[in-house]
Amino acid sequence: MKNKFSVLVSVFLILSLFMVVGVCNAEDSSGTLRIANPTDIKKLDPVDIQDATSSRVADLVFDHLATYDYDGEVIPELAKSWEFSEEGDEITFHLREGVKFHDGTEFDAQAVKFNFERIMDPEVASPSREKFSKRIEEIEVVDDYTVRFKLTGPDAAFIDLYVVDNATMMMSPASVKKYGKDVDLHPVGTGPFKFEDYKQANYVELVRNEDYWKGAPKLGEVIFKPIPELQSRIAELETGGVDLMFRVPPEQLENLEKRKGIVVQKSPYASIRGLWFNVEKKLFQDKKLRKALAYGVDSDTINEAFLKGVAVPGKSVVPVESWAYNEDVPKYNFDKEKAAALLKEAGWVDENGDGVREKEGEKLSFTIMSPDGRYLRDKEISEAVTHAWGSLGVDANTEVLEWGAFIDKLFAAKYDMVFLGWMQSTFEPAKFLNPLVKTGGRANFFNYSNSELDKLLEEGITTFDEKKRKEIYDKAQMIFMEDAEFISLYNHLGIVAHTTELKDYKYTAPRSLDLVDAYMEK
Repeated sequence: MKNKFSVLVSVFLILSLFMVVGVCNAEDSSGTLRIANPTDIKKLDPVDIQDATSSRVADLVFDHLATYDYDGEVIPELAKSWEFSEEGDEITFHLREGVKFHDGTEFDAQAVKFNFERIMDPEVASPSREKFSKRIEEIEVVDDYTVRFKLTGPDAAFIDLYVVDNATMMMSPASVKKYGKDVDLHPVGTGPFKFEDYKQANYVELVRNEDYWKGAPKLGEVIFKPIPELQSRIAELETGGVDLMFRVPPEQLENLEKRKGIVVQKSPYASIRGLWFNVEKKLFQDKKLRKALAYGVDSDTINEAFLKGVAVPGKSVVPVESWAYNEDVPKYNFDKEKAAALLKEAGWVDENGDGVREKEGEKLSFTIMSPDGRYLRDKEISEAVTHAWGSLGVDANTEVLEWGAFIDKLFAAKYDMVFLGWMQSTFEPAKFLNPLVKTGGRANFFNYSNSELDKLLEEGITTFDEKKRKEIYDKAQMIFMEDAEFISLYNHLGIVAHTTELKDYKYTAPRSLDLVDAYMEK
C-alpha cells in the first residue's frame, strides 16, 4: 500500500512539474517586448493623436475599418467589405460580427457612427474636425452591421484619406461616456493589446487581448519606454534594456548591422524630404531664380555623403514607391554653369565684385529655416546647400530652430525657404499632392497656387479608375515640378533594429508594428 501511495505521489509530482515547466515555456515563448520611443506619449484618444509616438502605441490598442497590408495595399479590418455608389458619393461598409471592445461592449454600426461623428463634434475640437466635416455629409446606420456614409462629393481616396487615419481608430463609445475628458489616458479599443498602465516619462504598458478577433497575440505584454537621447536608445538596445528601436540614424547603421545579436530591417517610408520656397516672398516669385537654385543643389553628392543606406533619391513631391510616381518629371541635376546662366538671365549679377549677386540694388540674400534632427541630417544638409550656393554668388544662410519654434514660424509663413518633410502611412498620391500643393491645402505653408494643377487634383479625387488616375497625377506632378517650387532631396527609408530574441516580426513602413504573430524567445 505504501509503495503504491509513493508511486502515485511521484506521478503527481512529475505531472505537476511538467505542468509548471509547460507554463513557464509558454510564458517564455511569448514574453515581454520592450520598445524604445524617442519621446513620451501625449494623448491616446484617437481624435487628438498628432504625433508618431502616440500613434505607434495606439495602433496596438485600436483597429480601423480598413488597414494596409505589408505592401501598402488597402485591406479590410473591422469592415469585411465596402462598396461605393454608382455616383461615387456614398460608401457602404459591411462590418464584422462578434467583435468586442476591451470593456466587453459590442462593436457595431452604432459604434462606427459614434466615432466618426465625435471627430466632427465642435465640442470635442479634434484637429481633424474640419477635414472630416468638409467631406462627410451624413452617417446612416442601415442595420446592426451595416453603415453608410453620404459624402459631399465623389472621393476615390476616401479609404486612404479618412478611414485609415489616426482619428478613425475605433474607440469604445461606453469608455468615452465613462471617462469623459480623461479618456485620452484610458484608451479602450478592439485591438490585439489592452492598455494596462502608464507612468509619465517612464513607460506605457500594454497586455495581450486574449479575446482578439484575429486570435490572441503571442506576446504577453508590450512596454514602450521613452528614451529621448539617441545614444541612450542604442546603448539600451545593445545591452538588452530594450528589444526594438525605430529611426536608426545613418551614422549607427553599419555598427548595428555588424553587431552580433542585432537585426536591422529596412523599408521605404511613404515620405518626401526637401527644400520649399515661400512664394509669398517677392524674391521667390521668379520661377527662373527658383530653377537656378534647384540646379545649384548637388542632391546625388548629398545623398552619398549624408544618407548612404538610409534614403533613396527622389525627384517628385510624390514618393518614389507610389503607384502614381512620375518617372518623367524634370530632374534638376546639379549643373553649376546652367545655374549661373539662369541667375544672370533673371538679372542677378555681381556688380561690385563682393562675391554676392545683386539686382536693382538688392543683394541675393535669404535664409533656409531648418529643424535639427527632426529629419535625417536636416541641419547638415541645409548647411551644405547654403555653402554650395555661396560659390554661385548667393548669400544664403541656415537658421536652425528647435521643433516648437520651427512649427510656429512655419505656420505663420515667417521664413524664406524651409527644409520640410512629409510622411504618410500610405503611398496614395492625394495624401501628398492635395495637402501640400493644392491652393489652400492644409499643409501648403508655402503660398503656392496653380489653377491648372488644382483642377487636375479635383479630377484625381473624383476618378475611380486607377489607370486614369495615374495619367492625371502624372500631369499634376509634371506641372508642379516644372514650377520648381520644391527641391526634392530624398525619400526616407524606415529602419528598425531589434534583438535576435524578437521572432516573427516583419517590418514594412505601411505596417510598422504588426505584433500579432511576434514573440520573444529568451
